[in-house]
Amino acid sequence: MAKGIPATKLNIVNNAKLEQYWTKRKSKNGLHRVIKMKNKPNMSIIRGLLFTYDIENTDDLKRENLISSKNINTEKELIELIDELTKPEFLSYTKQEQEWFIDSIEHYLSIGDNFDSIFKTMATYFSEPVINQQMFMRTLLGRLRQYRNTQ
Repeated sequence: MAKGIPATKLNIVNNAKLEQYWTKRKSKNGLHRVIKMKNKPNMSIIRGLLFTYDIENTDDLKRENLISSKNINTEKELIELIDELTKPEFLSYTKQEQEWFIDSIEHYLSIGDNFDSIFKTMATYFSEPVINQQMFMRTLLGRLRQYRNTQ
């Protein structure tokens, strides 16, 4: 029977520990082998990926104007914004970190999270509040998947 053994890797993504889960399985010859499992879903890494849109980010008038000019409650304009600002950030991460972002968003969407822990704690340059936070995250997830698949 497999027993999960949490292990922590020192790789840091936006101040969140990259936690990995390992499982120990007994092989036919009685020896144990360790198999790497997926990273634990983490809301703070999603928040870190969206830091580009946060007022606390470094001053950049061009970026600020771009963010405030888009209606983030329409999928078309949200995609344009994500493609312009989030894509380069996402592609700068390792494949493993990219999977962690995708897996985390998938996990929180699958359990029906409303993402208040991200949107209610973030002051942004958006011209209006995000009306449907799950739609925002589904759109973000779709774009991240596309970026990963076209590398």
